[in-house]
Amino acid sequence: MFGESFEKFGKLWPASSTDLEQAKTFSELSSRLIAAGKIKPHKPEVGSGGLSGVFDGLQQLRQKRVSGRKLVYAIENLS
Repeated sequence: MFGESFEKFGKLWPASSTDLEQAKTFSELSSRLIAAGKIKPHKPEVGSGGLSGVFDGLQQLRQKRVSGRKLVYAIENLS
C-alpha cells in the first residue's frame, strides 16, 4: 500500500500501483469522515496492572464483557 515492494515470510511482494491508489483514496476519505465527526473511535478504558492486566482484559473479551470501549494498558519501560 506504500508503493514499495517488500519481503515477508520469505516471499517477495512487488510494489502495486493499484494498492497505492486504493490506500490514498481510503486515507483521504477516512480523514474527511473523522474530521466531520461521522467516524468516532471507541472510548479508551485504561486498565490497571500493566502487562499483567492484559490477561484480565483478554478474559473480559472472551466473556463478551467488552463492548463500545477500547481496553488500554500502560506498559512499564523495562530498560
